[in-house]
Amino acid sequence: MDAFAQIAKSWTGGRQELLCRPEPAPLPDTCLSLQPADGTPTPVPPKMHTAAQLRDALEALRAQRAPFLANHAPALPSFRKLRQLRDFRWQKHPGGPWQAVTLPHYEGPLGAAVTCYETDFELEAPGPGEAAFVTLRGADYFAEVYVNDALAGTHEGFFAAFSFDITALVHPGVNRLRIVLKNDYVMKGNCTEDDPRVFCGDKIYAATGPGYDDPAFGWHHCPPAMGILEPVEVEIRPQIYLDSVFARTLDDEMEFWIEVGSTLYAERGISFRLSVYGQNRQQTVVEDLPFVPVTGKELGLGDTFSEVLSKREGTLNARLPLPCMKGRNLYKVRLPARDLAWWTPETPWLYQLQVRLLDEQGTLLDTLAQSFGRRTFTQQQDHTGRNGMFFLNGQALRLRGANTMGFEQQDVMRGDDAQLIDDILLAKLCNMNFLRITQRPVQQKIYDYCDRLGLMIQTDFPLFGCLRRQQFCEALRQTEEMERHIRAHPCCILVTYINEPFPNANNHPNVNLERSELEQFFAAADLTVRLNNPDRVIKHVDGDYDPPSASMPDNHCYPMWYNGHGIDIGLLHKGYWMPVRPGWYYGCGEYGCEGLEDWDLMQAAYPADWLLQPGESPDAWGPERIVGAQTADFYHFFYSRPHTPQQWVDESQKFQALATRMMTEAFRRDARMVSFAIHLFIDAFPSGWMKTIMDCRRTPKPAFFAYRDAAEPLLVSLRTDRTRFFGGDTARVEGWLCNDTDRTGDCVLRYELLCGDELLQAAEQSIALTAGSVTCQSTVQFQLPLVEKRTGLMLRACLMQGETCLAWNELELTALPPCGPIPELRVRRAEDLTPDDLRAAENGALLWVDKPTAGSYTLGEMTFTVQESGMAPMHYACPQTGHPWARDLTPEDMRHWYDDEVDRIAPLADCTVQAAGFATVLGSRNIGPDGRWQPAALLCERSVGRGRVILSQISLRQMLQNPAGCILLSRIGM
Repeated sequence: MDAFAQIAKSWTGGRQELLCRPEPAPLPDTCLSLQPADGTPTPVPPKMHTAAQLRDALEALRAQRAPFLANHAPALPSFRKLRQLRDFRWQKHPGGPWQAVTLPHYEGPLGAAVTCYETDFELEAPGPGEAAFVTLRGADYFAEVYVNDALAGTHEGFFAAFSFDITALVHPGVNRLRIVLKNDYVMKGNCTEDDPRVFCGDKIYAATGPGYDDPAFGWHHCPPAMGILEPVEVEIRPQIYLDSVFARTLDDEMEFWIEVGSTLYAERGISFRLSVYGQNRQQTVVEDLPFVPVTGKELGLGDTFSEVLSKREGTLNARLPLPCMKGRNLYKVRLPARDLAWWTPETPWLYQLQVRLLDEQGTLLDTLAQSFGRRTFTQQQDHTGRNGMFFLNGQALRLRGANTMGFEQQDVMRGDDAQLIDDILLAKLCNMNFLRITQRPVQQKIYDYCDRLGLMIQTDFPLFGCLRRQQFCEALRQTEEMERHIRAHPCCILVTYINEPFPNANNHPNVNLERSELEQFFAAADLTVRLNNPDRVIKHVDGDYDPPSASMPDNHCYPMWYNGHGIDIGLLHKGYWMPVRPGWYYGCGEYGCEGLEDWDLMQAAYPADWLLQPGESPDAWGPERIVGAQTADFYHFFYSRPHTPQQWVDESQKFQALATRMMTEAFRRDARMVSFAIHLFIDAFPSGWMKTIMDCRRTPKPAFFAYRDAAEPLLVSLRTDRTRFFGGDTARVEGWLCNDTDRTGDCVLRYELLCGDELLQAAEQSIALTAGSVTCQSTVQFQLPLVEKRTGLMLRACLMQGETCLAWNELELTALPPCGPIPELRVRRAEDLTPDDLRAAENGALLWVDKPTAGSYTLGEMTFTVQESGMAPMHYACPQTGHPWARDLTPEDMRHWYDDEVDRIAPLADCTVQAAGFATVLGSRNIGPDGRWQPAALLCERSVGRGRVILSQISLRQMLQNPAGCILLSRIGM
């Protein structure tokens, strides 16, 4: 298994005694019975399900959102002389050849490596009162910056901007800039291009980033490479200059934090003139408002000497000027905000603060413009009830989104603003209201466009699994850099500190922080962040493998990919969740499933050795040829082995859509789940991480539309644990309303059973739609029609307000014709088998060995081995074995079976069987002696004399409860 599958297999540790398992919400007493109906089905608005429809919707949304991209603020003159440096000479390895590159530039080598960038630039001499600076906006990872062979400064990290004063190092004319970058292994560990061994280092980097265009290493899951993410800037600026502006929303006021930098040790008096304009709306709020920073003089307790001096000088109650000192100076000013429109995802109104910096003589020194939005984002943590609900501008909010892994950074690095805009709009078209910028901060332009287009952002600090002890203080320093990097952006609502922390310090407490120590890091980071932004909402952990933390619980779960990971899918579908800290809402920061890219994309972009070879049979191809693909390891848990490349694509994408719908709707039905993010949204490369629901060409996979439907702000969800029936059986389905909107009113919920376009049965109930609510409205029951052949049916639910359909959803059901009689079986446990059982089989009995436990067994001359599943109990048995008992059974017939003992979907089998001389009826795979997946059986049989021996990992009881099982049992005697 790959590293990420091993993480999933390891499950969750944590202090279980401090956690509780959320259980399903009680169901209402209301039960509706469908009655025979005629006429036509209720007309419903069409749902988007094709790439062409998505393209049309994107074009319409571009036009609708265009006004929010406008800039109506007047131009602000600049007093700086800026030169961007893009063209460099690059030396990949010390002593190696130089090659020409253009910034941005990012690629290997990985691990402990050194590269060097050089360029020459011309500079005029700084004038009186001026200084020269060099600025890098993201250099990965440890940077040494030299100007004319003198060290200007060093910086550790990969995402933050940093500057050095190079006034004393430059001269008029041609100067040389050299940037030495040093890489390291990440703290969780990684290999390199030349060495498959995994080593751990000090690099603060998680597992996502921009990646680079290399199929073997650069495409897949963002290797921790190195480079410079934006052009380098050389700038002549005033010695006293405006450094940054940050706006806070405080009730009816805006508080602006204005930071001024100075290269001078001598104190200088300064003042400001402030203007506020609408940026994407035409509005002048305030213009040229003077502001002179002062403070009130205060004396320490008992400081009588200073009190006497102040009285003598007449300054006891005076207002004191705040001059600018060397370094960073912070000044705060408040302005009324009553006339400012609120920033929301629907109407992302932005304003621009324009600051003019003046010296004590009133001479204009510098200017700075900064956009901002009037918005608040808070999280309930008052311990008066359930904590963790989010509030945007005072209104309760649930976050529905996706993880990202480099596509947005690649947009910026290519200079493709139009694609970045489209990618943000595609998220909104997919009914996402936020993106988790997974495990790293990104370039400013990404946040800028999310501000303008109204897409909320969670930014993660780049820790994964552990934090090395010697990097504690460095991590705090970079935590401050992260907050300062994002705090000006209204789209940035939430930060986290670590992805998937592992128990026992990843089993290396000698070098990594244990959980109690990691909690101290969280506390210190909280102080660091809130010193720079008192209003920041913080979730300590995304995907906690060692819970609990002091903030909102968040878990990752992949039960429909890393089979059973986190929580069994039957439990999740029923309404359970993983153990969490009591009294809190919770989130799921990652879930998903791999869907291969389209075959035409593979043929156009993949290396030749990943594809079919000349003269090779299509059946010989498998996704194990794709570097980093997981489908070859896990498909057997969910569907049967396809036989051509196109079938692999179709089956994987079909199952990805099923998993996406099933899990997303389960989250929507859980009122306590206030945040979820599918993993992932858009791929940056042709095979970057195929859990994406849209490929690198922006072609949507079926899962894109499955997510879009399940994330509709007003959702009707139909839930049942059984979708396969014999004709005449009675079905029961729950009808849920999941309302993320503020819509209310009297409505009708109408249920209709359809066969094609024919309306068979119907019922309806009156309901009161409540804003921001999640409720099961009723259980609907109905009898399926008698059928002579396999028949597809559809249960549809429509939420009606008058003649308007506000929302609708449907559930596919299958009615099967009655099967033949089930023969008498001699049922035994493997541990109880005796020679009498073998003699009975030889004399014509059908010996059923029911769910044998792991071990080796002998029955006469027959031997068989039972092995526990290599990754959790299985929900799928492959019927496509060619065995006559399994003929006509489809993969859907053999997936997600009901179990009446637990009243939900339950796994079919815990183990597999290897038995020489037995024919496989239902197949699967398991880990072989060589560590690779190999074929195995869940049900196999052989003839013995006049009878048969059947080894079944699926219990006879569960076989009898599910139609496919009954059909198979009815064929045993044939």
